[in-house]
Amino acid sequence: MGLLGILLGLGATSLAVVGGIWSVAAALLAAIVVVVPANRRCLPALRETMHAGANASVLPVLNTASMVSFGAVVAALNRD
Repeated sequence: MGLLGILLGLGATSLAVVGGIWSVAAALLAAIVVVVPANRRCLPALRETMHAGANASVLPVLNTASMVSFGAVVAALNRD
């Protein structure tokens, strides 16, 4: 395994370990693929709606990421 594989943690997992996470992600993707075309007439402004939703989700995602990283730094400082 190369350096990239080590940095990304590749090779240390198996399908049994990540199967639950991937099954949820696959189910969500399948639902999107089925629901959006089926309700195309009900969503005339789909692009604008997706754009507004993506913009509204950026702040909570960045907020959560900064809190998790701050917690990791505090945990690392408390090891001593």
